[in-house]
Parts: sequence; C-alpha cells; structure tokens
Amino acid sequence: MICPSFPRKKVGTKPGAVQGFFAHRARVTANLTTMLLSGALSTSFLLFTFYLQDYLGMGPLGAGLTMLPLAVSLIVFSMLVPRLLGSWGARVCVLAGLGFTAGAMAIIGVVAAVNAGAPWLIPAMLLIAAGMGFGIVGLQYIAVSGVTDDDAGIASGVQRAADQLGGATGVAVCVGIGFAPALHTGDPFLITTLLAGAGLLAGVLVLRRTPEPYVADVHG
Repeated sequence: MICPSFPRKKVGTKPGAVQGFFAHRARVTANLTTMLLSGALSTSFLLFTFYLQDYLGMGPLGAGLTMLPLAVSLIVFSMLVPRLLGSWGARVCVLAGLGFTAGAMAIIGVVAAVNAGAPWLIPAMLLIAAGMGFGIVGLQYIAVSGVTDDDAGIASGVQRAADQLGGATGVAVCVGIGFAPALHTGDPFLITTLLAGAGLLAGVLVLRRTPEPYVADVHG
C-alpha cells in the first residue's frame, strides 16, 4: 500500500505572542466592555420574554411578533453604525450603545412596575437594537484594530468569546439575583434592571481607559 506524502508545515506560536496580544490595553478594555454590555443585552432579551409570556400571558408566536421591531431596527442600526465610525469614532459609538441600553433597562423596569401593556415595551426594544448596533459594532472595531494578520483570528475569536461569556454571566448574575425571592423582597424586574445598569456603568468606566483607535474608511 502506497501512502502519499505531503510537505509538512511547522505551525507554532512565537514566544510572547499571546502575552503581547493581551497586553494591548485597547483590546483588553474593549473585550471587558463587551462582556458587560452583552450581559445587559442578554438579560433584556430574557426580561422581554418573561414579561410578555409569563406576565401578559402571550404565546410564543405572539411574543415573537411583538419583538419584531427589535429585529428590524437592529438590521437598520447595524448598517448605519459602520458609516458613523469614521466621523464619530468607535469610542463615542460604544458610549452611545451603552447609553441606549441603559435607557432600555430603565423603560423595562418602569413598564413592569406599572404593569403596562406590550406596546410600552417597544421603545425599550428599539433602544436595545440601538445598543447592540452602536455598542457591539464599535467594540468589535476597537478589539480588532491594529492587529497583525497573524493575530486577526485571535482578536476576532477572543471578542466573540467575550460576547458569549458576558451574555451568559450577565443572565446568571442579574436574573439569578433579581428573580431570587430568598435574596430580596423587591420587584424582580426592577432589581434585575438595576443590576444590569450597574454593569453598564462599569462598562463606561472601563471604556474611559480605552484609547481611541485609528479609524480607517470602514464603509468604502
């Protein structure tokens, strides 16, 4: 039996490459902010579901259709933000995203406190879409700015991992504490939104330590 032979390519990591990658302050702070923002965004999705289905008694189809404005507006913001990066700067876009998300959390808390109907959640959904569009896109740009071709895959992978880890942790902490009657006697929606808001405030403080990257022509 004859087995074909192929030339071998040695694949390795240069000493200190990984340490150097994570020593880049802008990337580290961008990924930390991504975790905090994603935690609030993921928490909002669960709060929408809880309120629409558990509190208002909607079925899955009705709740999904109610959240359609969020999906449509997210597409719009995702197309708009890359055009603003050059004029606004990535850090301003991220700060706007954090602010939009904080506003959405405030609306969710108020709507739940007064037992308002589903249409009153639509402004919060639009703000969440804006928060994702401005915040996540801006953070993605900061996280991959200035990387070499060798580091591009690492930068993208780390940013996506920060997004997923932040979302899971945010839900576990904010919803886990907010909806735990053994820990407090307050309104679960209010407690959850306050915890998510605290995470967003921490994101603003972290972002202040992030240098503004050089913005190339991102929209051609």
